[in-house]
Amino acid sequence: WHRLTFDPSGRRRVLRRRPNGDCTFLGPSGCVLDEETRPLVCRLYPHAYTERGLDGESDHYCPTERLRSPDDPNATMLTILRMEPEAARRWHRMLYAELHADGELSSCTSA
Repeated sequence: WHRLTFDPSGRRRVLRRRPNGDCTFLGPSGCVLDEETRPLVCRLYPHAYTERGLDGESDHYCPTERLRSPDDPNATMLTILRMEPEAARRWHRMLYAELHADGELSSCTSA
C-alpha cells in the first residue's frame, strides 16, 4: 500500500477533512456523493482490503451502532449500506489498477 500510495517525497493524496475530522462529503445520512462519483477508497468502505483482495469488514470509524435499526440488531455496515460483494470486488480491481497506473506514471522521468 505504501509503495503504491506515497510519492518519493513521502506525500500522498488524501480527501480534505473538516476541523472535526469528518470527510468534507459527509452529510447527516452519509456520503452526499452518488456512488459512481465517490472515490474508490470511499466506495470500498467499510471493507478491509489488501492488494490481494477484500479481507473482511473494518469497524474503524464505522458508525454501525448509530445506523443499525433496532429491528435488526445483527446488521453490519455492509448490510446497512446494501453493499454487493461483486461491486466491492470490481471497485477493488479498479482501485489497484489505478494505483499501479499512477505508480508507473510517477516513476517515469521526462527527458
